[in-house]
This record gives sequence, structure tokens and C-alpha cells, in this order.
Amino acid sequence: MFKVRGEDSVRTYSGGCLSLIIMYITFLFAALKLEHLMTRHNPAVNVFVDKDAMDDSDIWEGADSDFAMAFTVIDYITGEPKEDPKFVEWAAEYFIADVDGSRSKLVPIRRCTDEDYAKFFEPTKSSAGLVQKHKDKRAWMCVEWNEVELYGSAMGSN
Repeated sequence: MFKVRGEDSVRTYSGGCLSLIIMYITFLFAALKLEHLMTRHNPAVNVFVDKDAMDDSDIWEGADSDFAMAFTVIDYITGEPKEDPKFVEWAAEYFIADVDGSRSKLVPIRRCTDEDYAKFFEPTKSSAGLVQKHKDKRAWMCVEWNEVELYGSAMGSN
């Protein structure tokens, strides 16, 4: 056990000031991290690669498919769509790897129309209100699959 002149602890002004400074810095760091959490300061970018999902004989053509996909990004605080063209540009691309090397192609993205909405299944009861709310604001963006053709390659990277 630590003892100095019979005391378990030794109190000094400099030790007290140092403890206050450390507590202050810790509080500031915690407040900054809480603010980042509340304002969603760091957005997430998701990437998924499914290697060797298709072989050479597999071909998927978007024009022949009934596949449809729509997305929107909504501000957490205001609930309004994040679509200011000064700050946001929607882009989707897919990569092609073959014996000639690899390249990418952009997939067109545009606002969803009534014809696009007719292709989708009905939303669940729990999300129907939210889907309709963003549909009324024209916040949904649709991916143009008509120009997409996916196929397996000799390199096995699809």
C-alpha cells in the first residue's frame, strides 16, 4: 500500500489542475463525438462485390428483365430529400473484367415516373405511408436497367 507520512493520498494544486484539464478534454471529446453522431457527420458508402457469381454462359440483360430498383436519400433532421445538384450527383456503375482488361460503365439514374411505380410491388403496410410521402415529393430515383448487360467472364470476376 502507498503511504507518505502516514497518508494514503498526496494532494497538490498541480495534481488537481491536471485532473481538471484531463476531465475537460475528455468532456470536449465526448461532446464532439456526440454531435457527430447526432448530425450523422460521417456518411456510409456501401460496396458489395460478388465474385464468380456468373460463368461464361450466364447473361443477364436488363431490357429483358422485370427487375426494378428505386432509392432516395432523406435528411435525418428535416426529412427532406438530399438532392441539391450543387452537392449531390447520383451515379451507379458496374465493372466489366475480361481478357482485354477491366473497364466500367455508368448506369443512368433518373427521377421515377408513374410507369416506374407501376412496376414495383406494393409496399408493406408499415412502410406504405413513408413510401407515399416520398413519392409525393418526387424524391425517388430509378436506375435505368435497360442498358445493362451482365455476364460471366474468362477471368471469373463479374
